[in-house]
Amino acid sequence: MGEAEISPQFEYSSSFLRIMIPGLIVATLVSFLLSFSYFQCLSLLKKAIDNSAWALIPLGVTFVFISIFIGFVLYIFIKPLTQLLEGYYFELYQEKYFIGVITDKLKRRQCKRFDRYEKDYDSGALGSVKRGFAYTRLYEYFSHCLYRISINREIEDKELKECILPTLLGNAFSSLEVYPKWKYGMNGIFFWTRIELLMTPENKKTLDTMRAFVDMSILLTWIFISAAIAYFVFLACSGEYIFSMVSVVLFILFSLFSYHMAVRSTVDYGYYLRSSFDLYREELWEKIKNKQFNDQVLLPNKESWGKIYRDLRF
Repeated sequence: MGEAEISPQFEYSSSFLRIMIPGLIVATLVSFLLSFSYFQCLSLLKKAIDNSAWALIPLGVTFVFISIFIGFVLYIFIKPLTQLLEGYYFELYQEKYFIGVITDKLKRRQCKRFDRYEKDYDSGALGSVKRGFAYTRLYEYFSHCLYRISINREIEDKELKECILPTLLGNAFSSLEVYPKWKYGMNGIFFWTRIELLMTPENKKTLDTMRAFVDMSILLTWIFISAAIAYFVFLACSGEYIFSMVSVVLFILFSLFSYHMAVRSTVDYGYYLRSSFDLYREELWEKIKNKQFNDQVLLPNKESWGKIYRDLRF
């Protein structure tokens, strides 16, 4: 079963991944920065703590509580931070010159990636590794483009590439969201909350853990980007120019690694999410059908799911 085998026995809680790890990393990075640049401030702070009620609490416990608080604060911003990495804000404000230039550059990069996978698929022999690898990458990152092609065989390249988002993470999310629409005619975002309520606790925990990996990786990406800026400024102001440059390089590398980990986690999460629609749509139909939909004797087809969506929502 590969990666799916670890899911039922997975021991890490999603809260630990989403809250504790980002909070601990931020608290640790801030502590290192303060101890390196403002050691005297830490001495004064220690004296103030020794003369207060905080002295009764072990230092490790205090550090953990502070980390949890930081983690909660960071998680409040998970949605806008995710949308920024997905590229939606670039699309929204692309009429602004500076943002438009960045958006065009990023989109061209993603378009080249799509074209490369498409050419590899077309040129690969049937059953070859090259063709299979290309299709897997198209499926994981550009299913939303394949969906556009499937509903409009005469689609122009310009129209097709308008749907490509500027970042690989955004394309990965779009590809998993379009699956239920493409396969069953179901609005994925609308019906997902209903399918989630029907899942067994074990399956729900698996999905939540997979999504926690995505959230953690996104938070770590922004933490390392912020750390690169903060360490550079503080160390440069302290005259430690070599250390400031080294810290920038290290944290940028960490942020790139975290970003690619977020993309990979999104792809893995997408496989589980698609499977949920395959397995639970029939149970969902049995739960929601009533006199309003009594003409749907069997499982609804694509057009029927669209009608159900419109009736339930509007």
